Amino acid sequence: MKSPMTNQPLLPVWRTRVAWLAVTAATMLSMLPAVGQSTFTRITTGPIATEGKYSNRGTWVDYDNDGDLDLFVANGGYDWPLPAKANYLYRNDGSGTFTKITSGAVVEDVEQSHSGAWGDYDNDGHIDLFVSNLGAEEDWSLYRNSLYRNLGDGTFMKITNTPLDKDGGYHSAGSWADYDSDGHLDLLAVSWGGPRLLYHNNGDATFTRITEGTVVTNETAAVGAVWADYDGDGDQDLLVLNGEGGNQAPPRRNSFYRNEGGGTFTPITTGPFFEEESPHFINAVCGDYDNDGDLDVYVCYGWTGGSNFLFQNNGDGTFSKITGGVELSTGAMAAAWGDYDNDGFLDLFLARGMVGNQLYHNSGDGTFTQIATGPGADTGYLSLGCDWGDYDNDGFLDLFVANGNAFKAQSQWMNNFLYHNDGNTNRWLKVKLVGTVSNRAAIGAKVRVLASLGGTNRWQLREISVGCNCSGHNLLPHFGLRDALKADLVRIEWPSGIVQELRDVPANQTLTVTEPARLQMPQPGQLHIQCWKGMVFGIETSSNLLTWTPLATVTNLNLMGGVQWTDAEAPGPATRFYRAVKQ
Repeated sequence: MKSPMTNQPLLPVWRTRVAWLAVTAATMLSMLPAVGQSTFTRITTGPIATEGKYSNRGTWVDYDNDGDLDLFVANGGYDWPLPAKANYLYRNDGSGTFTKITSGAVVEDVEQSHSGAWGDYDNDGHIDLFVSNLGAEEDWSLYRNSLYRNLGDGTFMKITNTPLDKDGGYHSAGSWADYDSDGHLDLLAVSWGGPRLLYHNNGDATFTRITEGTVVTNETAAVGAVWADYDGDGDQDLLVLNGEGGNQAPPRRNSFYRNEGGGTFTPITTGPFFEEESPHFINAVCGDYDNDGDLDVYVCYGWTGGSNFLFQNNGDGTFSKITGGVELSTGAMAAAWGDYDNDGFLDLFLARGMVGNQLYHNSGDGTFTQIATGPGADTGYLSLGCDWGDYDNDGFLDLFVANGNAFKAQSQWMNNFLYHNDGNTNRWLKVKLVGTVSNRAAIGAKVRVLASLGGTNRWQLREISVGCNCSGHNLLPHFGLRDALKADLVRIEWPSGIVQELRDVPANQTLTVTEPARLQMPQPGQLHIQCWKGMVFGIETSSNLLTWTPLATVTNLNLMGGVQWTDAEAPGPATRFYRAVKQ
């Protein structure tokens, strides 16, 4: 529901009772009010800018938990006899420069990799990596994907005892989501030449392949998949991008599934997602470009020259195809939403294969203007992937573009592109979430920010996601605040159903918010704290909810379930209240 006066979403004014709230801030920068465009400087030195030629996708992620964004690049080709190639991993040195990692399974395995998906599947606080591999032989059943567990010391271990690395297929993309809301990340892998693979996370760092249900039995040649809560009911719905070739391939329709909860899905067979046809849908990205409180979707047609599609969310679980007033190009291999000038509206970058990239500025009225300079102006390349990320922590989104060779008949070679955002004086806010009841990476959580931008109160929405085909990763949501000194309200809607609200949050900072622990009391004085392994809590008690006394410190040593503690003095003659405070 929206206000007829402001066209802004009317959010319910309610809160859950929280066990604790942890907020930290970093990187306070300029406080000068201004509104203006940003320019970009293409970086031409360093390992990121001087390597490439086989790159398909790239994504920003802080894999070593040091507070700055690192970069993973998936390398390989779509055809033979392109040589298999190791992937790239670049560690951010914290000073605007990067070091190429040259040892370890992530960069030593030689595959035809198409994309990577980051997610903390074992909830240990260290982001793990799934890599979808196309293979190097024409027998698609031989190909194996790769799952790398982050050991927390800057290194990874390749996991070889789960179905994720045993099932064959010509896989183009994998995507993490907690589709059954049990706090553990599940994975969907889609393929150009094999079945869809849906893996349910058992909660003990193992997976079970799901073999029943419409998501896996409705086999299609697919290039990408996007999990997102399109209908706003709190669980992750699914859009699968179907297509297998160029103009000679038969037209196909995408697959759209509504999550009914409990691990079941209903296919949606009406509406624009299903009704549009193309021989090669290849990528889609979700973002609330019109700031009305729900997720809109941009769908890329691929390299064959057909039109891309922009679908506006109507707020009731349906979409309208935008056909006028917005000119967003033809054909694209990948897209990424990002408010690069911090004016409060999501802009759009398109990696368009062989026809030249494009950058579109959101005018704030539902229309976009193509920017003729910067990332959209370079020519003479074959761009296949893109991702926004503030790698130098100055509050402005920088851009990585992966350039590669799609087919052996094409000889357009060029190194990858790294663009530094030169910024302006607009303000910003980044929000880092840590799940406690929800999955630890907070994938599926929604962050809403209310601020006065240019004298107008506006809501903005970001949903934590891993994107599609390594594009549009959104593990660290970024908000442009224009001239606002603060966010009047930051509202976090966790996948667990817990809602937190923080008021009067200063601009120009990275805000870390930890989900409140969920407390249960099976018997008087016996506390159960639902949380993830390694989390430490202080137990406090009170008789009046005003004065609190520390009782104990507990650490969860269990992979599943949480930690228990018993008050030896309970039950007693007086009422006692308890709380758990994150240490």
